[in-house]
Amino acid sequence: MLQSLSMSNTSTQIKAYGRFFRKNNQGEFLNDCDFHNLSSPWYELVKAWQKGCLNLFGSNLISLYLRGSIPRGLAIENCSDLDSIVVVKSSFYQENIDNFYLDIFHQQLQSKFTFAVVSKLKLSPKKIFLILSLVGVLS
Repeated sequence: MLQSLSMSNTSTQIKAYGRFFRKNNQGEFLNDCDFHNLSSPWYELVKAWQKGCLNLFGSNLISLYLRGSIPRGLAIENCSDLDSIVVVKSSFYQENIDNFYLDIFHQQLQSKFTFAVVSKLKLSPKKIFLILSLVGVLS
């Protein structure tokens, strides 16, 4: 369980947040990331990210993945980031990617959704896929 320190006048408050992964009866980890866990304003951020990825990558897009506090319904404003992975065809990376457009997409997300921590988009070519790390997943 993570803890946060908060200074209030002369006393220090320790607040518990987050939680450990849940397990089933066999001891296997359960994936509790779900689109239904999203609430405002996080829902709007995720929808804008999804739409931006569809516009940037089009038919070259293979998969979109979210992980972390936002799809688990545990996000904290001005603290949580959008942990995501975007998988596109490797040929798209080799032929068409322009970091200028990724920078614009990053700037648009950060300026519109100031409550979230948005880092620069990073590209990492892989043998079969390109994995795009939005906000520090693969840094």
